[in-house]
Amino acid sequence: MHGPQIARWNCDVGNFLDTLDLVHDNIPDIWNQFLHEFAEQYQDSQKENRARAQLENCCMKFPEIDNYISQFEELCRNASYTQGNNEVFHLFVKGLPTNIMEAVFVSPILVDY
Repeated sequence: MHGPQIARWNCDVGNFLDTLDLVHDNIPDIWNQFLHEFAEQYQDSQKENRARAQLENCCMKFPEIDNYISQFEELCRNASYTQGNNEVFHLFVKGLPTNIMEAVFVSPILVDY
């Protein structure tokens, strides 16, 4: 990666790597620390919020139920939602067409999608 926005971070990481002994400091913790620092610097900090907003608007287009479920589950993972809780179930049902939503609430009531 190059550019003025990451120049300082590149310099700091480069200086740190220059201080390492290639034989004695070749341990997994150094790589893990690099990955942690990289994620902190460049991760998408709004990913969860965007996924939550998309979940609010996610809806099934008949007859593409498999696509709806796949997209819904991916958005749940990105939003860090735990599958199987009431909030997730509510969001899932909210995105169904009215005729399918009505069928979901006919006895016996479903507890999972």
